[in-house]
Amino acid sequence: MELAQIGIGLFIVAHGLVHIMFEFNIQDPNNEKNVGWSGESWVLFNFLNENTVKLVGKILWGLVIVGFVVAGLGYLELPVFIDWWETTLILSSILSLVSFVLFWNGLGPSPLYYIVGIILDVAFLALPLIQK
Repeated sequence: MELAQIGIGLFIVAHGLVHIMFEFNIQDPNNEKNVGWSGESWVLFNFLNENTVKLVGKILWGLVIVGFVVAGLGYLELPVFIDWWETTLILSSILSLVSFVLFWNGLGPSPLYYIVGIILDVAFLALPLIQK
């Protein structure tokens, strides 16, 4: 296994783990602004109550976390996950992008702080094609 493969695999895992901040609404004591996802959705609030929106969000963010970790471990050639890394990476990237769209207004302290994550999701969509 090459050093670049190890770096990319660990980066995919790390990207997934960063999504943990969206599972919790964390208060930043330095500026009294929330970091992560507040539980709001500019789309889903039109159809679902607050508790259901939070449940949907927790499930989506949780799937994204698990998906990126599985994809990264597969990319690192762990036997259990090696056959799944491409599909899991694509699905996790799509779920992450969908979650960003659904919960955009609830991302704090500002949704624009998470643009890099969106760029990485798009890049990860292309990774399986580049690898072939």
